[in-house]
Amino acid sequence: MIDTLALTWEYMEHTIVRMLAGRAAEELVHGEVTAGAGGSPTSDLGNATEFAIRLETIYGLGQSGLVLIPDMEPGDLTLHRDTRDAVRTTLNAAYACATRLLKANRASLDSPAAALSKTAYLDHDEITAVLAGTPLT
Repeated sequence: MIDTLALTWEYMEHTIVRMLAGRAAEELVHGEVTAGAGGSPTSDLGNATEFAIRLETIYGLGQSGLVLIPDMEPGDLTLHRDTRDAVRTTLNAAYACATRLLKANRASLDSPAAALSKTAYLDHDEITAVLAGTPLT
């Protein structure tokens, strides 16, 4: 379990970037995203949205500053325009960051996909070997 008291804005921002990286990869590779990248509370977008809401309403680390609004649900964003806009800004910035990172490391994105298309399955050692040939920048 993660100790939320020790989480920094930077750590949380990076977590949201990771949550949206699959969606960004899908858009880079296929030119569009599918509904699977969003559409439910348990999707990557749903989880990233929930995390961004917590930044704004619980942790006091968002654009709203020092504020605590307990028990805000994603559906409540329709009633709280400023919070919705802050969450959208956070999500858009994280998505842009994920896209930039994936573009800069496109070979590391494409190599496992190419290996998977040949074998349909890669174990840990095979993934490590494939990624070793395309180090991240």
